[in-house]
This record gives sequence, structure tokens and C-alpha cells, in this order.
Amino acid sequence: MKKIQLILGVLIVIGLFGCTNSNNQNDSSNGNSESENNTSLSYNLDYFQFELIDDGYELVRVTDNNVKNILIPPSYEGKPVVSIGYESFYDCNSLESITIPSSITSIGEYAFFRCSSLERVNYGGTISQWASIDFDSSSSNPLSNGTTKLYINDVLQENIILDGIDKIGNYAFFNYYFIKTVTIKDGVTSIGKNTFYRCNFLTSITIPSSVTNIGEDAFIYCDSLTIYCEVSSTPSGWDSSWNYDNRPVYWGINENNFIEKDGIQYVIVNEKAVVTRYVGTSAYVEIPTTIEINGKTSRVTNIAEYAFSNCYYLTNITIPNSVTSIEEYAFYLCDQLQSVTFEPNSKLESIGGYAFDYCRSLTTITIPSSVTSIGEGALNNCNQLQSVIFEPNSKLESIGDSAFSGCSFLTSITIPSSVTIIGNNAFSGCISLTTITIPSSVTSIGYDAFSLCDFLTIYCEVSSKPSGWDENWNSNNRPVYWSNK
Repeated sequence: MKKIQLILGVLIVIGLFGCTNSNNQNDSSNGNSESENNTSLSYNLDYFQFELIDDGYELVRVTDNNVKNILIPPSYEGKPVVSIGYESFYDCNSLESITIPSSITSIGEYAFFRCSSLERVNYGGTISQWASIDFDSSSSNPLSNGTTKLYINDVLQENIILDGIDKIGNYAFFNYYFIKTVTIKDGVTSIGKNTFYRCNFLTSITIPSSVTNIGEDAFIYCDSLTIYCEVSSTPSGWDSSWNYDNRPVYWGINENNFIEKDGIQYVIVNEKAVVTRYVGTSAYVEIPTTIEINGKTSRVTNIAEYAFSNCYYLTNITIPNSVTSIEEYAFYLCDQLQSVTFEPNSKLESIGGYAFDYCRSLTTITIPSSVTSIGEGALNNCNQLQSVIFEPNSKLESIGDSAFSGCSFLTSITIPSSVTIIGNNAFSGCISLTTITIPSSVTSIGYDAFSLCDFLTIYCEVSSKPSGWDENWNSNNRPVYWSNK
């Protein structure tokens, strides 16, 4: 293939231009309704080096590495600009914004490597067209530095719908922190490798039954993600590491068993509604007792694993008395969560492992009397937690390993008389804990249950250490008062 090297001279245009493109199709507006004011750009002294290839021109190099704002022309010499080449913007660490035309179909390796100041990409096509670009590697994608925002029609792309294409390319949203939800429409057959790599704030994605291939690590490091699939099990064409981090997956999703209402997503399982993911932005959330899908009412009984994890907006949650289980990591890293309210006559039976781990604004919690188990690390690292109240007539039987570890503001606690097991490190690192009362019902205490509790005095109803208590249950040799009734 013969290449003819051409140099586009100094292009000087004085004035401002808008980033909007009135010809964009409706899916270009699938971003969040919140949009930033358009930051108008002006051409700088931009030097583009082009090479002629089979179907148009490739942008080979920008010769000024200090350029800040740049617009790539959609055509040159009467032919479309279809490619951004290898290392074309390499080390342009002053580049702050770039406008990419819809004519671009491929971007070469290292094209945007070390563009550390890039804040904004304005794209002239639709979000589906963006997803179809052939990115040669992660360094081909200008979004990959984790701080760059993608705008179409001056709308920040956060909640996107992909439609009218047959494949979503490799690295299409690599390290794009601003994406929140993805809906893939029927007709898409392939999702590439590392497509949604480290999309940390991506909360949900819906995958239609038409998708027969998913590449390796497609959703790796998507720490907030819940996946909904129309198919009932993993197709043979999906790579074995398509869901490398084992994010929650709900199979066989359809209009009769899935709904989103008021930012809460629900799946019907065995005729009961499960809260699977919160995708809203409200600080105050009240989960309803029932939910209706296509005229059929189901009772809300479970809050699933990771359902509210990383919800940095959430400050208050009200949980209905119909809920019987809060699963692992349900409220993990809800750093602003201040209040958890259980409705009266709660039927809650279990609080799963790490359910409220790192809820560092939570100051008090009342455990319903119906709860029988508190899982491993359930309130771990709640370092502002000052008060744990167990309702009267508690049925609590077990307190898991590290359940209250790192609750550094907790000062005192009385274990309900129904408890039989206190796990390893259950209260380790509760540095402000001064008193704890252990009932005679407790037959097992794990090692280092009260380690680093340097001001603690322990009151035990039994007259001496039971055989089921680990020999290092009180590894710090804190004072113990036996036969304390």
C-alpha cells in the first residue's frame, strides 16, 4: 500500500466554535441530563502530519507537543480522516481537550499515551459509534487516564444506551470513571476484551441474549458493578475470564422479573423481590415493602450483595420490615451513610459479611431483635460508630469474626443473652471500648477478640473461662470480672 506523506500547514482560525453537532442521532444524548457548560475552543497553531491510506487519511503526528486544545478535521484533501495513528499524540502532556470527528474508525497504539492533562474529549458521532472504534490498545483510548470526560452534543456520557451496532470494541470505555449505567440493545453480538476495564462507578449493565461473545476481562476492576443477562447461563463464546472479579450476575432477566423504580433495581426470585442495585443519586432512600411488575405484586425480602456498595450519595436508608436478609457487602463503602433505620417489627434474620464495612459516617445502629447472625466484618471499620443497641428479646446467636473490628469510637456494649459465639477479632481495634458484658450463654470466643482494646474492662457472667473460649481470647490481658450477674 503506497503512502503519500502530506503536511497540513499552519491552520489559524480566530474566534470560537461550539462543540455541538446538530446531526447526531438520538443515542448521542444518552448521557446524564446533567451537562457542563460548553468550554469553547479556538484553534491553536496546530501542525498535523497525515498519510494517505486505503480508505482515507491517517493522522500520523501532531508536531507541537505543547498544544492544549485541538480539533481534528473530519476530512483532508477531499478524503475522510479515518484513523489516528501510532503515537500520534504521544507525550502531549499539555493537551487539555480534543475534538474527534465521527469519521475516525481506528486509533493506534500509544496514540494518547502520557496525555496526563487531558480533561475533555468532544466526540462528533454517537455513543454507539464511539463504542465501535477499533482501539488498538488501552493507550489508544483518550479516556484511559481515568480523569478524562467524554462529551457528545455537550452532554457528559454517564448513562448510556448502545444500539444499532453489532459489536462493542476492545478498550472502548477503558478506565472511564464517569460511566454509571449501560444498556445494550438487542442486535449487539460481541463485547471486546477490557471494554469496561476499571469503570469504578459503573453500577449496572444489561446484556441481551444476542451477545454470543465477550472478551477476556471485559469488566475487570468494576468494583460497583451488577450484571443483568437475558440468557439463563454463560454462553460458550464468552471468555472464561469475562467476569474475572465475580461481580454479581442475574441470569434470565426479562420484563416480567426485572424492574427499576426510583433508582432501585429489583429482580424477582422465587416470587419474592430482591433489591439488586441502587443506581440513583438521592441521599435519602426508603425501600418499599412491595414492588409491582406487570400487574403482579411481590414482597421485598432481600437486599443483595453489593446492592448499595460505593453509593457515595447515600446518607440515610430505611429498610422495611419485610426484609429478612442483608447480604454480603450490601452497603460496603457507603462512606456518607449516617443513619440505618429498620421499620418496627422487623423480620430481618441475618446481616451478611462486610455488609456495612467502611461506613465511616455511621454513628449508631439498632439491631432488630429478629436478627440471629451478624456476619464477618459486618460493621468493620465503622470508625465513627459510637452506639450499638440490641433490641429487647434479641435472638442473636453469633457475632462473626471482625464484626465490629476498628469501631474506634465505640465505648461500651452489652452482648445479648442469646449469643453463643463471638468470633476471632470480633472487637479488635475498638480503642475507645471501656466495658463489655459477656453473658453465660457464650460458649465460644475466638482469638484476639478484644485485641488493641487498651482501656477495656470485661464483665463475665460465668465464674471462669469456659473450655470453648480460645486461649488467646483476651490476648491483651485486660481486667476480667467473673461471676458478674
